Amino acid sequence: MAALLFPSLISPSPSQRRNLYTAVLMDLVRGSSDAIDALKLFSDLVLGERTDSDSPGFMAFDAHVGDTSCQLRAGMFLHIVSFHRNSLRACAKPEQSPLGVWLSQTIVALDNLRTEAKKACGRLTQERVHPSKLGFGEKHDTVEGILKTLGWSEPVGDFKPELKYAHTRKHSNDARVTIPEISPSPSPLDDSTNRQYLGSRRGLSEICRRLISALTTLYPYPASKVGSQHLIPTLASDCEKSSPLVTYNAVESDVLFPHKESRVVEIESSLSTLADGRAVSLENNGLLATTWDLHDSRMLVRYLVFTYILSKYKRFCRLHGVVGARIDLDAPGNYAFEMVRNDVDLSNIHYKHPKIPGRTVLEIRNLQAWVSDLSCAWLQALASPAVTQSGLGRLLAKTTQKSPKNLTVMPTYVGYLLLRELWAKNSEIIVMVSRRFCDHGFHTNFFLARLKFVQSEGKRYQDHPHTIGQHVIWELQHVTPEMLLESRYQAKPCIIGMGVSIDGSYSDYMAASSPDSPRKQPHDCHDCANNQAHVSDMLNTDHDRLALAFFAHHKHYSFPLGKDIDEADFVEDNMREEVPFLAEHWQKSVDEAESLGTATSLRVFEWQHILLESKARIVKRMALQKDAMPVSADIPVLPSQE
Repeated sequence: MAALLFPSLISPSPSQRRNLYTAVLMDLVRGSSDAIDALKLFSDLVLGERTDSDSPGFMAFDAHVGDTSCQLRAGMFLHIVSFHRNSLRACAKPEQSPLGVWLSQTIVALDNLRTEAKKACGRLTQERVHPSKLGFGEKHDTVEGILKTLGWSEPVGDFKPELKYAHTRKHSNDARVTIPEISPSPSPLDDSTNRQYLGSRRGLSEICRRLISALTTLYPYPASKVGSQHLIPTLASDCEKSSPLVTYNAVESDVLFPHKESRVVEIESSLSTLADGRAVSLENNGLLATTWDLHDSRMLVRYLVFTYILSKYKRFCRLHGVVGARIDLDAPGNYAFEMVRNDVDLSNIHYKHPKIPGRTVLEIRNLQAWVSDLSCAWLQALASPAVTQSGLGRLLAKTTQKSPKNLTVMPTYVGYLLLRELWAKNSEIIVMVSRRFCDHGFHTNFFLARLKFVQSEGKRYQDHPHTIGQHVIWELQHVTPEMLLESRYQAKPCIIGMGVSIDGSYSDYMAASSPDSPRKQPHDCHDCANNQAHVSDMLNTDHDRLALAFFAHHKHYSFPLGKDIDEADFVEDNMREEVPFLAEHWQKSVDEAESLGTATSLRVFEWQHILLESKARIVKRMALQKDAMPVSADIPVLPSQE
């Protein structure tokens, strides 16, 4: 288990009985192997700028967390990659940079741990050596004690080593954050502009100040409403409405178990679950458990390893009438057994080999809880200086919710407003992938969208009355796969926005894409009138309003808030109390969703999944996929045969 190597929010069991030693050792073998793969891939992508299609690519870190904040992870990972690549420019040899040295040291330490854990399995079960002779406790031992005996100590990079990473660490408002600055490049296909990261928090803070200033100018409200709270947006989804994002978890609307046909392992978790099983607001319950700090190697290794694991064992599938994601609970255990097949004697009655899925459930919940918390910390660290000027701070603090299984989530619409401003400030390029269903199958279309602020501040609201804050436009360009493959700077990742389109509702899309539907296959006809009309609709649509409408219509949380609590009423009531005009604009976006062709109608574009990947790699992955499911990385779930 990676969480044993890199402790996060939940401490491991304080003591392990002797008969569970081999189970713990197998967990360590699998966890260290996954961690090595994650760090090697990150090294290839960032230090080596690997561009070939054989690599799993950036999407290998597209985690299934259960908070439906896939767009946050795409932004976070882009921030991480850009920051470290910028840091490497001063190094003649990237492998000798602080990042390169730390990655190498960590990979070597993990490999040594894996070797020692496998040896210990063999000595205990095959050679039947007494545990005390190997340095383990005679009858029981702690995980920390086992790791110490195996020689494991987490390497710390020379980033900011004084920032300790404790289980109970408190959030610091002075999180070290760097913000990208980017100038628009002439063409989205030739985006040679280098991102420059500043050693301050001014980038997104300036965005928020402008947003709040514009809002307060248009919609004044009493000074008594001005507060000083944290801004921690994220995204939520719904498994029952017609516009879910694919990272929704269906069992208990929270984590792990997506459909009744799969085996559900009921297990008492050590996670912080409320006695009454309800979600709670963070307003009176303290700060986040994590801190976003790009200089902290402990944050980086946990982000990379945890998201890699939550991506590797993720499966997209059809669940309860929607497209969803689930964790394959059998795969991690199978991987662990294959890793130690020649090193463990399963017939040794002195050691138990408990059902792996139960242990996997605990690990996955732990990783998901940490990543969801850090996702909120990312936006909090970026935006907190600005919200001191408005009631948005109180709104966000009051509506940020922690689920019974420890996921930290923020209402959809409010969080998207902040991301939208960030994308526009950076003139971010989004590769939009639209699957359009016609009568004969589906077409895969590619568009490049660049978000920009409107220059004329005096007219932006009159010209764009449905937009909150600054007027943002989406410059859309229809491109062919060949154009994306031939574009320059393939090592640079982009935000990938995947979606679907059909003349009908979400249920019509599910019917058309079902395994027994004649429309489930690609329709390879360039002259299809239906698809040509769709391309025209995409190019002539106001995508800023469409995206606002989609996120406004989206369900706010990925879990129920509690008995007799309607989430829409809960969020709207808090909007009207703290930022009254926001509720009005949110309702306007909800009302126009169908006419714009999203949410209840999929006529134009329904956002489905957001990830990070290079232009060429997403094209090649889409070409290999013969159905209309979201794309994911091709990561082997069994070790290669040596």
